[in-house]
Amino acid sequence: MRTSWPSARTWAQRFLLAASVFVACLAAGEVALGLLGVKRNWRYASGWAADDFFCRYVLRPGVFTTDWGGRFRINSLGTRGPEPDHSYVLCLGDSCTFGTGVKEDSAYPALLDPRPGAVINAGIPGYNSFLGWQWLRHSHILDRHPRLVTIYYGWNDHRKAAAPERVFYYLRRLSRHSRLAGVLLQAQLSIWSEEPNWRRVRWCPVVPIDEFKSNLTRIVHAVREAGATPVLITAPYAKQLLPESAPTDELPRHAEYAEAVRQVARETGAGLVDLEAIMDAPKFGNPSPYFHDFVHLNERGHRLLADLLKPWVACAKNGTCADAAGPARTPEPIRDEESASNISR
Repeated sequence: MRTSWPSARTWAQRFLLAASVFVACLAAGEVALGLLGVKRNWRYASGWAADDFFCRYVLRPGVFTTDWGGRFRINSLGTRGPEPDHSYVLCLGDSCTFGTGVKEDSAYPALLDPRPGAVINAGIPGYNSFLGWQWLRHSHILDRHPRLVTIYYGWNDHRKAAAPERVFYYLRRLSRHSRLAGVLLQAQLSIWSEEPNWRRVRWCPVVPIDEFKSNLTRIVHAVREAGATPVLITAPYAKQLLPESAPTDELPRHAEYAEAVRQVARETGAGLVDLEAIMDAPKFGNPSPYFHDFVHLNERGHRLLADLLKPWVACAKNGTCADAAGPARTPEPIRDEESASNISR
């Protein structure tokens, strides 16, 4: 028995019909939202952050107090700390770099050089590698010619949300012209919301792992083109502090993203401080004393990371970082009476 397949013309007609129905539904949605008084705008941030079409939000200059970060100041560049002054180190990252829960001078960027403004703490709470890449491009921060750039992303990349960050990036740009895009952008609140409603829908990682590697690679290349040395950092954790409510696949996903950082370091030749492997090594002992939750380092943890980065800071000063490439070695466990400065690469 012979099977007859639809002709190319039939397929084209079906496609045009489906496209017409889709466009008509979009138009009807726009009209309905207009009748309901919904405006063509988009709002996400307030207080310590300002909305940004490229980066979702940026830090607002000023002094702020929050439950998660205590009291902190933001300079004119939109980064934490004093106004930059002859800065030669730039630290990119999320809240782990910003120093959530620790004072300004206790976060690892400030510990790399005690001179005010010598190091730019460009950690932005809630950022992932996609937002970090957008911020790096649009802030023109590399025009300040840093010699060393540290790159520390991961936790906010593998979190699950209603859609990937890139989808919301395009919706933000459409929201200037579309009411429907502005409504759909509300789904991005699913990243943070714990309310028992549709905002808790989480389908996929905020940044898929292949895109995560691509973002890191782009950042590394941009840093090199600016004449600086890139150093990647793997994000550690304290599984002993993992809350019972955390998803069961949290740590396996995190391990995949940490390995992706190592892979990018190998493929690009970028520097690597493998803090995740260091703190996960049996000889290190229990990492919990270095954290104030299972993600964020406390003051002791920031001191440890700063000491692991200081050889890179030293070589950035004298221009010999090309000879310093290589992963950090696994240190001995630090005891309270010991100085973190005993840790070397």
